[in-house]
Amino acid sequence: MTTLLTPRTQEMHRRPLVPATAVAMLVLSLCSLAAGQTQEPTAGAKPVADDAAWAIVGKFATGEVSLVIEQHEGKYRGKLTKGEKQFDFTGQLKGKSFEGLLEIGATKSPFSATLEEDQLTLTLGIDTYKLARVDSQPSPPFAREGNTLYKQTLLAKSDDVQVSSEVASPDSRHIGFIVQRDGLRFVAVNGVEGKGYRRVVSITFSRDSKRHFYIAEQSDGKLVVVVDEVESEPSDDFGTGSVQFSPDSQRVAFVTVRDGKWRAVIDGKEGTPYDRIYKLRFSPDSKRVAFAGKRDGRWHAVVDGSEQKGYDDIDSEGVGFSPDSKRVVYFAIKGLRQCLVVDGVEGKAHEAVAGFGFSLDSLHSGYIFLREGQYVFVYDGQEKGAYDTINGLSISGNSKRTALSAKSSSQWFQVIDDRPDPKFDGVAAPIFSPDSQRVAYAAMQNGKWSFIQNGKAGLRHDQIPYYLFSPDSKRLAYLAVEADKMYCVEDGKPVSERFDQIWRNALYFSPDSKHLVFGASRQDRSFLVVDGIESVLDGQFLSTGQLVFESGNQFRIIIRRGPSYYRLDVKIVEPGK
Repeated sequence: MTTLLTPRTQEMHRRPLVPATAVAMLVLSLCSLAAGQTQEPTAGAKPVADDAAWAIVGKFATGEVSLVIEQHEGKYRGKLTKGEKQFDFTGQLKGKSFEGLLEIGATKSPFSATLEEDQLTLTLGIDTYKLARVDSQPSPPFAREGNTLYKQTLLAKSDDVQVSSEVASPDSRHIGFIVQRDGLRFVAVNGVEGKGYRRVVSITFSRDSKRHFYIAEQSDGKLVVVVDEVESEPSDDFGTGSVQFSPDSQRVAFVTVRDGKWRAVIDGKEGTPYDRIYKLRFSPDSKRVAFAGKRDGRWHAVVDGSEQKGYDDIDSEGVGFSPDSKRVVYFAIKGLRQCLVVDGVEGKAHEAVAGFGFSLDSLHSGYIFLREGQYVFVYDGQEKGAYDTINGLSISGNSKRTALSAKSSSQWFQVIDDRPDPKFDGVAAPIFSPDSQRVAYAAMQNGKWSFIQNGKAGLRHDQIPYYLFSPDSKRLAYLAVEADKMYCVEDGKPVSERFDQIWRNALYFSPDSKHLVFGASRQDRSFLVVDGIESVLDGQFLSTGQLVFESGNQFRIIIRRGPSYYRLDVKIVEPGK
């Protein structure tokens, strides 16, 4: 469970953290305004505070209408111009909309606005206008470094405040972090702060990077889930890891705990109370929801609000879906026996069951069960082999091949398509190429690790922490460790110098498979390494960051330099050109 315990602190007024590129709170609930340069407030706007404290966070215009938005301490004001007339306005966020009041003489007239990318849809009475953003600064020129051209865009600055829990969005366009000031915590996304709380945890972006949520503790000690800066109903607690966006980023679900009862909250609606709930999850198509719930001493799989049969317990993996979202699976515990339950139908009872997996087409499945001290692998209802230990199950992308790591007589080996490979002192998980034709894995013998492909061992290393195929399946690369230094090996040959650390222990192939990229550090300097050529990076990688390809020769990342966060757009070019 997520528990937030902190001494009570008097609620204090917040002030905005205004970066060199301020971003309107309006877009925190929409798809995040492109950052605009901080400027002086518009002359003539009605002051709510000292004008010097306000910052312009958006300028939009069409033929006859223009709009300027300012922000200060979570408040908004601005000026709307229509033809030769100008009107002041104030406004506020409401979920995914910005709602304002135009001051027309002694009356106030409501209007609303929504934003998609750089187009603002403005509704004035019965009239609707499409306004384009006009305050974006010209893109900075690309600078040359190694075999890359790059440009940087400032996302946020954190001067004079204590910052923690920095999180990059999956698309590497947004940065979120927690600001600590005056005894309160504020979540800032691209430098724009939300409301202040006693404690904040778990900043999470949606998969499409347009939304975010976090859990916060109010001044009265109650907890709320804050989604796009809109609070849920207060709760005593929330189920650990239960707050989540659906895969399509449109829905939100979490488990709330009040007065000792647990309830699943799906799209803002509370469900039936239970004594305990765990492993709440969406189906891959985002249309279904399942969890394990306990009531009156019995555990039930609850799927789309409907309870299935009660059991003594349900395995800690909870209730899962097939890739096509049509099938439901879990392991049920009955006394001292366990069984696999698929679509409500119980399988055979065993001493223990584990490791269930569907093929990508959802037509095939496998699992492992324990019988008389041996672990038995079952695929499509057929027993495929018994071993002292089994670790994991891999199914190829075309759903026609299987691989698993097994141990017998103190020796480890891979079982690929039901055939055992050579034995080693240890093995790591096997991977299939995207076209399902190749399989590769790392294996240890006499304290050294080698990469095994087509049954043949390659170079020997102290460790091999990561490996992957290129999208076209023709290239294979891995990270190697020797004498506490890391480097990249491709198709059995070293292709980089050695580094103290490789960022996230990860490698990245471009979508067209032509380029191999990774981040690294050596003696307190950071590098982008593209096709083996180093480019010095003026900044540090984020531990939560992502390297995201836009095309075959262009990608982006977020870096930190001192108190500032930048988006780095990188183009790959031929050396010397």
